[in-house]
Amino acid sequence: MLAPLLTHFLGSVSVAVLVDILFCALILRVVFGWVFSNPRLGQLALILLGIAAAFIAVQKFDLPVTQILVTALVVPTTALVVLNFLPDLRRSWQTATLRRLFGQRTTGGNNPIPALSAALADLARQRLGAILIFPKGDDVDSFLNGGEEYDALVTKSLLLSLLNPECPRHDGAIVIVRDRIVRVGAVLPLSQGSQETPVREEWGTRHLAALGLSESCDADVLVVSEERGVVSHARQGRLSELASIDEEGLARFLGEILRVERRQESRADRWLSRGAWAAALLIAFVAVPTVDWLNKPIHSARVTNLSVVQAPINFANVPDDLYIDAGPDTQAQALRADVFLRVPNNEDIVPGRDIDDAVRHLSITVDLQNAHAGSAAIALTSHMASELPPGWEIDRYLPQQIKLTLVEAQTRPFTIVPSFAGAEKGLHLAEVAVSPAALTARIKDKPTLYGPTVKTLPVNLAGLRRPGTYSFDVPLDLPPTVRPPRNFPQTVRVTVRLEK
Repeated sequence: MLAPLLTHFLGSVSVAVLVDILFCALILRVVFGWVFSNPRLGQLALILLGIAAAFIAVQKFDLPVTQILVTALVVPTTALVVLNFLPDLRRSWQTATLRRLFGQRTTGGNNPIPALSAALADLARQRLGAILIFPKGDDVDSFLNGGEEYDALVTKSLLLSLLNPECPRHDGAIVIVRDRIVRVGAVLPLSQGSQETPVREEWGTRHLAALGLSESCDADVLVVSEERGVVSHARQGRLSELASIDEEGLARFLGEILRVERRQESRADRWLSRGAWAAALLIAFVAVPTVDWLNKPIHSARVTNLSVVQAPINFANVPDDLYIDAGPDTQAQALRADVFLRVPNNEDIVPGRDIDDAVRHLSITVDLQNAHAGSAAIALTSHMASELPPGWEIDRYLPQQIKLTLVEAQTRPFTIVPSFAGAEKGLHLAEVAVSPAALTARIKDKPTLYGPTVKTLPVNLAGLRRPGTYSFDVPLDLPPTVRPPRNFPQTVRVTVRLEK
């Protein structure tokens, strides 16, 4: 029964959806493995999901004042949460392996109890002080200061070396997670004592530090007294001495507080890994087709109405030594094109009026920066159009391409002829001089359209009532297709002599 359904499903979906399901399942399995290997990351994920859900809910229900407050607080709150979990993120990144991401929970492949019991017995016998911390569910790092982060397997020789009086970190506490040493030389908060656990005279700083940490979290703390050579256990604000400090007695006690059951944990972790794969595949099989199905009506409703408008064609970055010759028959057609637009099927859009308003400034820009002289056929593409409203799309153009000829611009000399306006009655121009008298310019158009001269802007002679010689600085009246050299002055000097 299941095989035909699976065959029908695989035959009805596209390859893209199957690839999406595969990668979605793989990513989810990595996330699950990371959270299983580092349980506190699960708390981080739940907190971040809660913040995101609150933010989305406030926006969904359109609560303006609450939305302002939540928007203002979501970034600093998220930053504080991430900073609080930063040691866990750093540790999980430093210890990330394929086995931790895809395999079982990192319970460790070694039983730390023999090494711990042997080291504690030697420390008590040699009267070397020590504080060993075994975290449980609560966060321990937030109560510790200083020290160095480690990632080393628990061994007797390493513990004795770290707690040797010659070692710089021997006075601090050692944090042990499963079979790994993760921190050495840490400083703990000191206890002030309580009615249930009053401070005793024989307790030193190590005992007060162990008691202080146990009052703040659920970690187990073992203390080796340097003066008396005894081992004490602190938990939940209580400190008690162990009756037996030989290796066998210490091993039994460590077995009770650490609950090392490797065979059962390994079997449970295998089932946990298989369950994580099953959950990842199930979520991917449900989520990917659902999202794909939900998106289809959105896309189909988004582009249903087809509208046709005309838009001008502009040319940008025309090389300075070329000009466009579209020809007399195609010039008008080449400067405009019909644009077929797909407009969202929205009740708020009124055909005609709203579409005309939206495309009022629509234009098509053809970039000729890398063009060369000669004939060219340029296809019109959607990225050439100016910005459209969100959700609008260009279906096609008519014509789909424009044909034009790029011709090399010619350079030729022109005589500069001044023009005049407003001469007073009774006066006439006896002599006219222009400096410079000629201009050598580049013509970016058909040379036959231009004569041998160019004019200046009109020189206003109004108000000159006496004969004499007058000079004026006048700009040239040049069409945009006539380009003077860059070093040519902005104005020319026109000198006139007026006589009666």
